[in-house]
Amino acid sequence: MAIVCDPRYADDAHFWETVAVNRGLTVRMFPLEEAARAWLAQA
Repeated sequence: MAIVCDPRYADDAHFWETVAVNRGLTVRMFPLEEAARAWLAQA
């Protein structure tokens, strides 16, 4: 799962990403939709 997040909330988003990954989810936060789509395309 890729989540696009407003850069103003990057610290909170990275914390959430770390918690989710530690619980076994495949998730990553991105500031731009294009980067999120590129990451998803690699999977």
